[in-house]
Amino acid sequence: MRTMSAMRRLVFAPAATLLLPAYVAACFHYVPIDVPPLPKAQTEVRVTLASPMDISMGEFTLNDVTRIEGIVTEVNGDTLGLVARWLHPRAGNRYDAMFGSYDIPVTNIEQLEAWRLSGRRTAILLGATAAGVAVFFDLIRRVVSGDRPGDIPPPEASILVPR
Repeated sequence: MRTMSAMRRLVFAPAATLLLPAYVAACFHYVPIDVPPLPKAQTEVRVTLASPMDISMGEFTLNDVTRIEGIVTEVNGDTLGLVARWLHPRAGNRYDAMFGSYDIPVTNIEQLEAWRLSGRRTAILLGATAAGVAVFFDLIRRVVSGDRPGDIPPPEASILVPR
């Protein structure tokens, strides 16, 4: 019989590795924030622009960018400095911004959203995970003890038939 540490290494570690991205993705989401005040530096934000911008990306220009996702680097009275991760044009797919730095005029910000932890989503995910772990351990207990899922003892006969 394998020891519990071997089981942790062989079963639980890969399962935890596979579930971690789903856990993190479900617990965080963008939440609208009020402007002013502008968010502090190092805050992850999504900026929806009031009017689309053309953004130079080296050899080409991305036209009609309506939304930028990134991290706030600098806050001045009239501009918001971002290191961008994603650029969303009006039409088409998002583009990798390759961590380019952009200064967005505050007057061109239609909506500002911050990346926040969701208590409700986290509670739901933790509850579902706990239920899954309980079922998993119950199945392991049944296999180790020799029970098979679905084994039902035969009912007692209520009528005796003479032979």
